[in-house]
Amino acid sequence: MPAYKSYFATAASAKKKWNLTEPYAKTVCEVWELTELELGQTYKDNLQTDVQDFYQKQTYVDTAQKLKTITKSITADQFRKMIDLYRGMAVMRGLSGNTAKFRADYAMIWQPMRGRMSGNDKAAQEANAMTCANAFNNQYLQDEQVNYIQYLTGATKNPMALKPYVVQKAGKYTLQIWHKP
Repeated sequence: MPAYKSYFATAASAKKKWNLTEPYAKTVCEVWELTELELGQTYKDNLQTDVQDFYQKQTYVDTAQKLKTITKSITADQFRKMIDLYRGMAVMRGLSGNTAKFRADYAMIWQPMRGRMSGNDKAAQEANAMTCANAFNNQYLQDEQVNYIQYLTGATKNPMALKPYVVQKAGKYTLQIWHKP
């Protein structure tokens, strides 16, 4: 299997994917790099169980939809990356709202993120950081999640008509997705 190519790997790939300016694409990549690092260290256990349960809860498949199934074995690290992408969306969703407590709880992500934003004062930087967090939640991380699922399954288009389902048995992980033929 070839190496995974994240949209966040370089400013050029982020710029191309989301039609961003070069400086903003660089900021987006830096914000994700920081977020991913903090999710793996400072906030390692935050939201972990909720997201893992989300992926491991059986998905209802309506047979009338005539969906095709793709089933692939994945590693524990690959499952962890799926979890971290979803955790990233949840954190960014919280940071995009006007919740001081959530920002305090995730200060190691929020403060550097806000500091990377343009603006003449703290209020402008905060507004820009909220807009950036919203874009991460609504677009960047959703696109990255689809990209990663495509990589894991070998699919060439959005493979997810329903949420992915992961089964864990005896230390082995199986990813199952459904797509429209």
